[in-house]
Amino acid sequence: MRRRSVLNASNSAARPRALTYEELLFRRARLPEGSERWREMDREIFGRISVALAPLCFALCGIPLALLVGKGSRAAAAVLAFGVAVAFYVAWQ
Repeated sequence: MRRRSVLNASNSAARPRALTYEELLFRRARLPEGSERWREMDREIFGRISVALAPLCFALCGIPLALLVGKGSRAAAAVLAFGVAVAFYVAWQ
């Protein structure tokens, strides 16, 4: 039995996670808007963007958290940072 590659560009059943960003945009543009496959590729695109911007969001949240907590309580800063990370994960899902 011959295995087909998931990354093959001619394979229309490739999973969106396995595609490069350019392939994902190209295939999404060729699909009818509003179809289930189009929405799946749309979710993958926005998921990749949100994961890429997450470190910037955490850095921008870290500055006010550091000013809010002050110098002495490292435990409070760790709990607040963990809370922000959990909130991001819940919102991302």
